[in-house]
Amino acid sequence: MANKIKIITSFFPPEKGAASHRILTTAKELSSYGFDVSVITTLANYPTGKLFNGYKKMLYKKEEIEGIDCIRCWVFPSNSNNPIIRILSMLSYCFSLLFTIPSLFFNRPDIIFVQTPPLLPGITGVLISKLLRIKVVLNVSDIWPLTAVELGVMRHKSFSFRLFSRIENIMYGLSDAMIGQSNETCTYLKQKSDKPLLLYRNLTKPNFNQIVNEQDLSSKKKIVYAGLLGLAQGVSNICKNIDFKSLDIEFHIFGDGIEKILIEKFIQQNSECNIFLRQTIPKDEMQKKLLSYDATIISLTKNIYGAFPSKITMAIASGLPIFFSGDGEGFKIVDEFNLGYVSEAGNLNVLKKNLIEFSRLNHKQINLMKLNIMNVVEKEFNYVDQQSKLCKFISSLI
Repeated sequence: MANKIKIITSFFPPEKGAASHRILTTAKELSSYGFDVSVITTLANYPTGKLFNGYKKMLYKKEEIEGIDCIRCWVFPSNSNNPIIRILSMLSYCFSLLFTIPSLFFNRPDIIFVQTPPLLPGITGVLISKLLRIKVVLNVSDIWPLTAVELGVMRHKSFSFRLFSRIENIMYGLSDAMIGQSNETCTYLKQKSDKPLLLYRNLTKPNFNQIVNEQDLSSKKKIVYAGLLGLAQGVSNICKNIDFKSLDIEFHIFGDGIEKILIEKFIQQNSECNIFLRQTIPKDEMQKKLLSYDATIISLTKNIYGAFPSKITMAIASGLPIFFSGDGEGFKIVDEFNLGYVSEAGNLNVLKKNLIEFSRLNHKQINLMKLNIMNVVEKEFNYVDQQSKLCKFISSLI
């Protein structure tokens, strides 16, 4: 009989976003290696903060998502900026999780895999595991409440920071093992606990384009940005300060967010700027779409300690050179493995210099860059090897 793994998460498809996609990928890979995997999550509502069609007026729902059995619990959904309302929303899910205890008792999994953040459902999942004497693996995708401070939504040494730090430390201490998505996160976790720890990046399954002959390509180079158009990405500032037309480069933008209106307005006022705003498309479709571009821009205006941008793994999985504008581990990885060009957050002069250098390359030289990225992916960011390490790590705990 296959070993059972129960995943407790606040995000799961059909919800959009990196978190839900990452957990689904993990669940499917664990299942493909022979584990009996199922999920406990909320009624679908993220990121709108409103229950999706098909999930309204329900206390729970059983369904199957891409081969993974899923129980969805009632939640008071909200995407409000009011911290009290957000906490009430998380507490409602914590309350619902308590009603899963009988099911977990009579149909005991060998491992409970808990996703955090958010912290409150995370600590609830860990406490349920300890109550039932089931081993728990904590999957730490961001370091909260430290990330909240760096994002400016919480003050350091405030009452809320001290409270959530206490919850964080209890959660780490009670876990039987932990998983981190970056070297920075793993370093932080080692300082907090001596429990078994695995570095498990949010890698994307490779889908390399064939290297094509130079004469088969048009002369105009195309660069893509795919992702959130928020203040933390600063894409509108890139549009206003980089003259893509003079570089003879097309800049194609796929995404949505509060800066979308600013970008639309700029394009309307500068119709020949060589910048094109596209509609958001699903992640799987976007992964295929990347193959038709020469490079990608990944921009972050501030560094979040422990964060590793999923856009990097999407890009290298398509053999796409990266223009990384930001700091932290993303900068180090792109620079160390020669995955493209780097510039510090907000330093548009260096970004422009990098784009000028790229604009002078011929397609043969660009293809050599892509070949290097493919080799790096095979040796350093091998998708199959990572999934194997995850399964061996989980198996060692049973």
